[in-house]
Amino acid sequence: MRKSRWQSYDKYLVLSDSSKILRGTYASYLNFKQVLEVLNNLVTKRTTQYLYNGEMINFGLKQSEIESILACYNEVIYHPSFEKIRFISNRLNLKNI
Repeated sequence: MRKSRWQSYDKYLVLSDSSKILRGTYASYLNFKQVLEVLNNLVTKRTTQYLYNGEMINFGLKQSEIESILACYNEVIYHPSFEKIRFISNRLNLKNI
């Protein structure tokens, strides 16, 4: 099957095979989706701060780093910069991704 037909969960599983961070379970995928939503909002608003559960969180990452994480996911190509997703998930108190 071509990558263009892959669903979100398929991309997650392929990246979890290469990543040391992603666990590859469906429960972890649900947390990962929340992290992706935050990343998409950060890129759209061109900011590094996000209001999450009533708390303003400053991620301290450059916009290019955030875009790099999203590019890895969207293109389903693993890059070591993708591991920064652990930092973002920890700031959101989502331990299992």
